Amino acid sequence: MVSTNQAKTTEPTVNSKTKQRIEMPRLVDQISKVLIIAYRESTQVLEATLVKEGFECEVVRQVDREELRGSSPSYLCMLNHQRAWRQAAEAEQPTLIVEADFVPVEGIGKMPVPYDPDDQKVGITWLYTCASQVYSVSERGCARGFSTAMVAYILTPQSAGALVEMVEEIRTTSGANAYTTWDSEVEGFLRARQFRNYIPFRNYGEHGGRPNPEHRQNGLSSVHRADVLY
Repeated sequence: MVSTNQAKTTEPTVNSKTKQRIEMPRLVDQISKVLIIAYRESTQVLEATLVKEGFECEVVRQVDREELRGSSPSYLCMLNHQRAWRQAAEAEQPTLIVEADFVPVEGIGKMPVPYDPDDQKVGITWLYTCASQVYSVSERGCARGFSTAMVAYILTPQSAGALVEMVEEIRTTSGANAYTTWDSEVEGFLRARQFRNYIPFRNYGEHGGRPNPEHRQNGLSSVHRADVLY
């Protein structure tokens, strides 16, 4: 767990028009469940940490299937996320989805949600960002924009259901064997369907674990770390 002294209390945001401070709800109070995406990694420490923070957790572990032998690791990763999306689509509240190598900051449960809880068209909200871009700031002071990387993010039931369909599009256009940066397509896919996507001004955790060798093989950076932590 990443230690920070700023994780003790919920931090208010500022109304972008009136400049008044607004208390945002705590993350733990807005999330139905945390789904941990894993393959063969141990998740015991992460589970224990999140449970201590007040979250209910479930591990979504990739299962080897004969018909997927030879598929790109990036494609298999996407399928595992899709399993989590199917569950999130059936939830009553937003779902936090994290990969097994996510390292949350201390007090993550008490952190303010980085999206506007009154927004009925929330799509994806990243808690860990990569190549992030701010498009606009909501009246409650939340940043709307773009990010890639699926290390830690929140989905509403509606946006989770939409992303299930994205997998079918990628399967049709790229196939199972090709390397795809599917995570960089998530924001645009949801935005095209009128969802509004949110990014935090500071990351809620760090990206640990080993890098995916496919990234370097395809000319991308093999390692990424959080720009700014809470």
